[in-house]
Amino acid sequence: MNPLVAPVILEVLKLGTDLWRQHANKPADWVPTEADWEELRALAGKTAADYKAEAAKAAPAN
Repeated sequence: MNPLVAPVILEVLKLGTDLWRQHANKPADWVPTEADWEELRALAGKTAADYKAEAAKAAPAN
């Protein structure tokens, strides 16, 4: 591996975690726990149909 690639990969991972932290409204010193990672994996596994089903359940009955 090129010696310049590893620091770039590390910075991309840091940026991704920081964006996740901001989106989740976590404090600046937040470090993801195993539960946080499991929640993210569950969210990543959802399909468009899952979101539509949740929206249909949450919609008020007319």
